[in-house]
Amino acid sequence: MSDRMPAKNFSILAGLLILAGLSGGTLRAAQLGDKAPELKLLGPAPVMAEGQGQVRVFWTTWADREAAFIRSLDQLVREGAFGGMRPVVICDESRDAVETFFGQHGLKPSFTVGFDDSYHCTMGHMAAFKVESYPHVFLVDEKERIAWTGNSLGEASRTARRIERGYYSIERVLEYQQQQERLEKYFQAVAHGDESHEIRKLGMEFIRNETRSPIGLNQFAWSILTDERISHRDHEVALTAAKAAYELARGRHPEIVDTYARAQFVSGNIDEAIRLQKEAIELCRKPELREKFEETLKSYKEAGKATR
Repeated sequence: MSDRMPAKNFSILAGLLILAGLSGGTLRAAQLGDKAPELKLLGPAPVMAEGQGQVRVFWTTWADREAAFIRSLDQLVREGAFGGMRPVVICDESRDAVETFFGQHGLKPSFTVGFDDSYHCTMGHMAAFKVESYPHVFLVDEKERIAWTGNSLGEASRTARRIERGYYSIERVLEYQQQQERLEKYFQAVAHGDESHEIRKLGMEFIRNETRSPIGLNQFAWSILTDERISHRDHEVALTAAKAAYELARGRHPEIVDTYARAQFVSGNIDEAIRLQKEAIELCRKPELREKFEETLKSYKEAGKATR
């Protein structure tokens, strides 16, 4: 069974967002790294122990499938899948409704359940992060920061262990998210033929910040050069990305060299494209790919003869 549960519309959140807007816009957009809101719940108070994090699960009894989610969560907790992080399930329904639901499904969870009767926790988590479906998980690290959010119990448990072992960086996750936003915005713009200076600047900004991944840079350049959905192909941006990928990979990756050659070719640098394409062929160990590279080289040479 998948631990990613079907989304259910969060109608209460819609009302809270509208209310926040009408009351002067006090609800601000939250992000990872923010200090976790204090839990003001009815029921046993889940206290964060010093040096330990917390697994905050927002859940409802709205559908029978929620019983499967609770069973999965309970099993993970009993197995210690979240390490030292303490789990708490947060529900905006009454204690009677939850206890009735547990009784109907024979559930005896091993974790704390708190009741958010004032929607304080819902506002500080679900609404602040613009999450519109239950169930949803927030991981709070030992420094009481929101470190991760998502709707997969499996991913939540894996991330919890990474946080405890010091392998998880909020800063890197935020950096990745920002890069993805730049990428999405850039391709949406060029797909509609946007040739503005601002969009070129955005593409160059993506390249400057993609300092660890020659594969990512190569794919960015290749998409600009070949994706049929793009109306405006900025060859300067493609060439800059392809060159950066080539340098990061130290010219040892045949597909990256092939992309760099194509970027040089469309930029009018045919001799350099031919030289690089020969490099790609020498590096290539896959017969089918090597054959394609050789066909590409032939087309570059023919184009070179025609220009001369």
